Amino acid sequence: MAHSGKGEMDLQEIPQALRGVVEGGDSMSIGERIKALRYERNWTQRILSDLTGFTEKAIADWEKGRYVPSERGIRALEKAFGEQLRK
Repeated sequence: MAHSGKGEMDLQEIPQALRGVVEGGDSMSIGERIKALRYERNWTQRILSDLTGFTEKAIADWEKGRYVPSERGIRALEKAFGEQLRK
């Protein structure tokens, strides 16, 4: 599976494990969920970037729905937030 190397994938490249999060099954997109969890904690994108090891641009792109996080990105986000992004 090709991706940019920044922890991002084009929407066409979404792994099966993430499709339920991105395509429905929940009224909130993965990007909206990331942003909501970040806001709940009063974290900036820089703080989340520091906690996950991904760039602020990657975080912003995920939140805006330009890309979805890779499996590695999902794991890093779940560790930072202390909860699962996938239902």
